[in-house]
Amino acid sequence: MTAAPATLPPTPEELRSQNRRAIPWSMRFPGPVFAKEVWMLGKRPSTGWLRLSFVLVLLFVVSMVFLGMMNSYAPGAAAQLQRYQRLAPAVTMGIVWVEFVMLSLIGVALAGPAVCDEKRMGTLATLLTTPLRAWQIVLGKGLGRLVELLILALAPLPLMLALRSFGGVTAEAILTMTCTCIGNAVLAVQIGIFVSAISKRTTGAIVLTLVILGVVMFGPMLATWATSVTAALMQGRSTGNPAGGVLGVMLVTCSPMMLVLQSVHYLLGESAFGGRMPVPLLEVWALHMAYVAAAWGVFFFLSCVVLRRAMAQSGAGGAEEKKTSKKKRGASKAAGVDAAQPPDVPGAEPAGEAGVVVGNAGLPTVRRSRRRRSAPEGFSRVVGDAPVMWRELQQGLVGSKAMTITAGVLIGGVLAFVYYLAAFNEPVQSVITAIGAVLVMLSSCVLSTGTISQEREGRTLEALLCTPLSAWDIVWGKFLGAARRASLGLALVLAHVLVSGVLAIPGGKVCEAIDLVMPRGWASRSISPDMTNPIALFHVAIILGSSMCFLLATGVLFSIRFKKSTSATVMNLALALAMWAALPAFVFVLTETALDSFNDLGRVLQDAVVAVNPVPMATIAVDGATRMQYAAGGVSSRSMLYDMPHGNWNAIWFTLAQIVVALAYMALAWCALRLAARSLAGETGRRR
Repeated sequence: MTAAPATLPPTPEELRSQNRRAIPWSMRFPGPVFAKEVWMLGKRPSTGWLRLSFVLVLLFVVSMVFLGMMNSYAPGAAAQLQRYQRLAPAVTMGIVWVEFVMLSLIGVALAGPAVCDEKRMGTLATLLTTPLRAWQIVLGKGLGRLVELLILALAPLPLMLALRSFGGVTAEAILTMTCTCIGNAVLAVQIGIFVSAISKRTTGAIVLTLVILGVVMFGPMLATWATSVTAALMQGRSTGNPAGGVLGVMLVTCSPMMLVLQSVHYLLGESAFGGRMPVPLLEVWALHMAYVAAAWGVFFFLSCVVLRRAMAQSGAGGAEEKKTSKKKRGASKAAGVDAAQPPDVPGAEPAGEAGVVVGNAGLPTVRRSRRRRSAPEGFSRVVGDAPVMWRELQQGLVGSKAMTITAGVLIGGVLAFVYYLAAFNEPVQSVITAIGAVLVMLSSCVLSTGTISQEREGRTLEALLCTPLSAWDIVWGKFLGAARRASLGLALVLAHVLVSGVLAIPGGKVCEAIDLVMPRGWASRSISPDMTNPIALFHVAIILGSSMCFLLATGVLFSIRFKKSTSATVMNLALALAMWAALPAFVFVLTETALDSFNDLGRVLQDAVVAVNPVPMATIAVDGATRMQYAAGGVSSRSMLYDMPHGNWNAIWFTLAQIVVALAYMALAWCALRLAARSLAGETGRRR
């Protein structure tokens, strides 16, 4: 009787395929990952606070817009009816803009830790051993966060529909604008999942997601504008018309310009860019949604590819370890040493230039090769009495050198092209400074919020607290490390002010030299750069530097108070928005309603809320210092005046005011750091 042939056990991939076929389609979509994400997000207390904060912000904006519109009193029944008809579009536009901005930021914050938390907790390998495919995992995580975004997006919908009773707002406008907000929020979530899959830390994932989201939203719009301007210059015209023809359609299909366009069209009955669009705006909105869907599809595909690569690496982990061990044994044999012996022997002494050390047992050992950036052979680094600060300052400013070089080349090329097109004129200097200030503030809100919470999440805080360091030593070292990383953005803004403003005249000479070798259409453009006084560098440095230190200090404080780095990031962003967006709006509406705008107290309050806001003050600093114009081979100088809401300030008063504000922000940062040290000491019972 012959024995049955032995069957080989199935491979892991065959087991995964068999398990997939055993799962019914009713359970594959949306899948267990979706159910788990919805359950986890709904269980967190931060989700309830997030919903409450969203509703409160909407209520605040609606109240401010309502008070501002009702303040304009006009006698007569017809005038009152017209005022109510203008009220509904104004309130609706305020709701839409708040919803668009907040949903995008919330989507980024929710998607940042989507995969990073799985890596940190060690559950990604377990998740990848399930029969689920990569696209099912990515889709489940995205849909789980979409549920939370839908709840927030539909919260103001009853109010927007109720405003239709006043007239001026159509149901079509409400539907299209709500879909626009939801679509861009879903795109932000998908970009965040992709970045989270390639990142190691949540804070870095959030920062990179914000950058990529800005490029996706504004990149095609800026590229279209640059193309239209270039075509106009090549034809010999001084300016281009970005809103004309097919280029105009491409321009308005990108967010948030599309949102502005349809808001103006539907709610105010005006046409965008002062001209007639070549296609109806409803079709333009459809193109916009198609653009968002295409971008979502690209990042969904990239997320699946990255996660599938992680699955392949997880399955080939044993083979990789074997290859590594073989390489080590081969290197040891090449050096003439048995790989089984210990690498170091106590009491060993050097034995010549061969690098072989003979120990007490007479066994030769080989010195370990050191990395290029490590200390030389025979020397050690001096850490000192502040090891946390030493470790934080040793961290690199950027993660990948290749990505840094690529980003630097792209940013430098775009800025050089803009400088050449604008011929170093003042509007470009101010606009780019404002954009850079916003990016510096956003990065400052994020960079320090993971300093302590990530130590707690990675379970390394206990080891750090076992050292004899005081709480202040830990907090101060973490703050300096975050400040060092955030200083890169501030340096880029200062470099822009230096190149585009202080060195505008040499830049204009370069533009004239380039025009000599270009076609005749380009040479007809006059080069008249606006030179900026070097005092703008000092003003921008103290304005952005002090605000940056304040946000970094509050980020460290929130990182101690909250267990999750995502919660700390959201709270720091909420603090910045409340101080520099909500508070100025409240003060301006209050002074226009309760007080007279020409009242001395009203003017002082309005100037004060602007003076403490870093973004407009950095722009005003560059604009006020740009008072030297190069024209007709000479330099004409003008007095430096800084345009504040109520009057112009001279350079002395502006400088003194900014020094006072900077000192106030530094004092608040110091208080926040001391409070953070007190909180850390209170939790651990250690000295402050």
